[in-house]
Amino acid sequence: MVLFLRGGIMKKYITKQPVLNLIIGIVLLAASILLVVYQTEVTTILEYLIAGVIIVYALLFFRRNIMFYKNQTARVLVSSELLLAVFFAVLLVSFDNFTTTMAIGLILYVKGAVFLLIHVYLKKSLTVELYFVKLVLITLGTFLFFTDMTVEIILIYALAVLFLLYALVFISYAIMQFKENKPKAKPTAVSDQIVPEPKKPDVFTKKALMDKHVDELRNMCKERNIKGYSNMRKETLVEKLWLYEHDQT
Repeated sequence: MVLFLRGGIMKKYITKQPVLNLIIGIVLLAASILLVVYQTEVTTILEYLIAGVIIVYALLFFRRNIMFYKNQTARVLVSSELLLAVFFAVLLVSFDNFTTTMAIGLILYVKGAVFLLIHVYLKKSLTVELYFVKLVLITLGTFLFFTDMTVEIILIYALAVLFLLYALVFISYAIMQFKENKPKAKPTAVSDQIVPEPKKPDVFTKKALMDKHVDELRNMCKERNIKGYSNMRKETLVEKLWLYEHDQT
């Protein structure tokens, strides 16, 4: 889930407000549960929606076909297809025994049959692919009409699963945002911090100083602001440095 979110697939749907994302996730989760709990009521609503879609779909295809076919018989067949689609939609919302699966099956059967009848009457040649597609429509329509499969239940559970997935996405992203926006711990006060003791300068013995080179001794004198070191001999430099070290300690 984290990789899915980080990949940016869902990022355009997520807001920048973690609280809003959490609310959306909870609403989608509630919708997923309600769809399953009240599936009987939802089924009735879906029947009306599907009936409306059937009528709109039939009108759009009727408008296209009536402009395409100039033959009077073809137009009568196209008009009959529209009337049958509207009739099936009315049956869907009027009779309990007439299911959505039956309505869709009859519409597919009529559509395939009308298309083949028009082309047979007009004596137009069909490609093998197009002829096969229309036969599949007729076969599928017949299967749906006689099957016991319920489209509404399938749609309800499909929507419930979809809402659940989106809910998990929004809630997971909100949790990630809350973690990223969590204020960092304030630094402790200066008085509470342990201040390290200043490092004491190295104290050299005369023997250790004598083992060093003259240039190194002069650099040490320079670092310690000892005056006149440039003209001193090694023994004098050692004496000055040894006295300086012991004065500092």
